Amino acid sequence: MKMAHAEVLKILPVLAPVDIVATATGSSYIDIDQVVGLVEFEVNFGAVTSTDSSGEATVTIEGSTGGISTDTNTALAFQYALSEAVNTDSMGAITAATSAGVSILSSSDDSKTLLCYLDPAVLKAGVTDGRYARVYIDPSADPTSTVVSVVARFTPRYSQASIPSST
Repeated sequence: MKMAHAEVLKILPVLAPVDIVATATGSSYIDIDQVVGLVEFEVNFGAVTSTDSSGEATVTIEGSTGGISTDTNTALAFQYALSEAVNTDSMGAITAATSAGVSILSSSDDSKTLLCYLDPAVLKAGVTDGRYARVYIDPSADPTSTVVSVVARFTPRYSQASIPSST
């Protein structure tokens, strides 16, 4: 008997919970060559506060050829859904995001989860020899707190009891 989360579905923390305040931060990369189907990035927001109502954090998905932060990264189009706040059993509709990403607002998006879906074909089409993807969170200058974490979920190409590394 296979355990879905242990042998079929890879769940990989790619950014530990952290307050990035107003500092642009990228998650670890996922090796898309180790993936079958869509990659889901779960971006969890805690406190997102700002000195004014215009504070925001822009979330993009970036692709690269080498999977290191010094590479040239290319922002990609993706699909997303934004939840309601904690203890609210509601999820927004799946929506297309351009390479400009999605804005999380300090005035309304505390304690929400942003589910981002990347089709590996979009990475391959957008980045010549593209193989790696990550989430990039870029807060405006206004936030005084931007607590965030990122988890990647996907079906690995070689699912088994001990799944090969995808980073």
